[in-house]
Amino acid sequence: MGYNENKKGFYVVDTVYLGRRIYRTTCYRKGQEVEVEAFIREAKQQIFEARRRGIRPPVVFRDCAVAYCVAHQYHKQIVWVEKRLEEWDRFIGNVNAGELHQQHPAIRRYLLGKSGCKNKTINNYLEVVFRVLKWSADTVRDDTGLTWIATAPAFKRLPNDSAPHQPISWEEQYRLIDAVSPRGAHLKNLILVYVNTGLRDTDLLGMEWAGERLLPGNITAWVVKVKGSAKQRDKEILIILNDIARAAIERQRGKHPVYVFTYKGRKLQRTNTSAWRNARNKSGVSVTVHGLRHTFGHRLREAGVDEETRKELLGHSTSLTTH
Repeated sequence: MGYNENKKGFYVVDTVYLGRRIYRTTCYRKGQEVEVEAFIREAKQQIFEARRRGIRPPVVFRDCAVAYCVAHQYHKQIVWVEKRLEEWDRFIGNVNAGELHQQHPAIRRYLLGKSGCKNKTINNYLEVVFRVLKWSADTVRDDTGLTWIATAPAFKRLPNDSAPHQPISWEEQYRLIDAVSPRGAHLKNLILVYVNTGLRDTDLLGMEWAGERLLPGNITAWVVKVKGSAKQRDKEILIILNDIARAAIERQRGKHPVYVFTYKGRKLQRTNTSAWRNARNKSGVSVTVHGLRHTFGHRLREAGVDEETRKELLGHSTSLTTH
């Protein structure tokens, strides 16, 4: 017969055809035996076509996306990926994954709504689709023994049109801080800590009071969780604070029991807020948030700090430090 009823009353298909096991919990109950047998016949037909003719059963992009998220649920960026896939689902969720490519009408229709975004943002959205398709073509296999799609189409990245991350001078730093609104005291402190530690945006905003350390010689340090690969999810570094960074952080004390940098009682999610953009426009200083990190690295080099030390302080590879 090839199927049995489970404890919840649903039929479970469990049979072997051409050396491939068909094991699936169906949505059919007692009295729907005709539907179950039709399901088994269809599954066998798909295995036959795959084994004898190399024809893959069609799979929609939504199934690929869900399977990808389940398989990568512990990866550091999975929440970011899931949010992008939710947006894509309305446009390509029901499209055959094997038919998708960069010029597909559904993809072009989605990107048309992102026409005001920078190329970097659009590339990030395309990268998510490519990841899912690449994984579906290389890793996941169905009952037929074949991967879900034959090959993953190439997605050509658009040219970078983002503003360069240029370091700023001391005079520009003072102008930027002076242009911050009186209500943005936390932003002034943020800028000072950026240019004196070189931390990335997400790493700095994730600083917790529990990470504070007092080293011999009355030196204040901070244990900070920093961005790493999937294998370095819990990577931590020790940041030594100079007098300027220490004073800036001290001015934040007492505002929140857990996080150092907050606004209106909530943890800051990003530095690139309206307050930051207003201060930048008012001061006339053309700088990105990441440019403050470049400023730290630039000043280390001007001070004669060797490359190996700069590498450790910035937390990246030697080649990128040189760049």
